[in-house]
Amino acid sequence: LERLLEYCAPSQTAVLADEALRQAPMLLRHSFGNFVMQAVLEHGLPEHKTWLVGNICSDVDRLARHKIASNSVRKALTTSGPADQDALIRALKADAQSFASLCKHKTGSFVARELKQLTKKMGQ
Repeated sequence: LERLLEYCAPSQTAVLADEALRQAPMLLRHSFGNFVMQAVLEHGLPEHKTWLVGNICSDVDRLARHKIASNSVRKALTTSGPADQDALIRALKADAQSFASLCKHKTGSFVARELKQLTKKMGQ
């Protein structure tokens, strides 16, 4: 599915992406499924990307600390449009204490580092 999303026109893969997104909470945490979610973030339709970012934002604290799902959170930060990036930034920084804890977490620290680079680039 990853390669289809990468090499085929989004209109050709929309139905497959829709089906994969129905399983997003599980696939974000799955050792192979997370690559499909990253492919949707990188090559999917804008509405698919926005829907997936919304799904990530709803559980961003746990996903950012998850060994596998954190890769999709990082991909969402780097490949999303400005509105989706802003939503992710707000979700990650919603609780200062939780964000401080994320910075010290063995997996979450990579998400925090990506967030810091992004906000530096954006000038926030």
